[in-house]
Amino acid sequence: MAHDVAIDPAGAIHVVGRFGGSLDLGGGALVSAGMEDGFLASFEGAGQHLASRRFGDACPHFMRDVATDASGNVAVAGKLEVSSASIDLGNGPLVSAGELDGFVGKLPP
Repeated sequence: MAHDVAIDPAGAIHVVGRFGGSLDLGGGALVSAGMEDGFLASFEGAGQHLASRRFGDACPHFMRDVATDASGNVAVAGKLEVSSASIDLGNGPLVSAGELDGFVGKLPP
């Protein structure tokens, strides 16, 4: 399920959401590590798939929002559903401090 879309200054389209099982957005299947994981998919302005990434562990994760800045950097926000959840956006794991924690992070290029 897609939750948010952002278009960067170069015209690339970035979509975030959540999925369980497997999901193929054009670059090969992403496979969930547990119940539901977050995803980020990027496409050229004409719709050609650029990249897809899965985020999560065995616990439920939700990617809710995506934004880009003037340099094309991508930031995401979401939530971790249980106290044992963690998510790694590429700069080391963010670990839940309790149930229903939120996170915000800039993704590395």
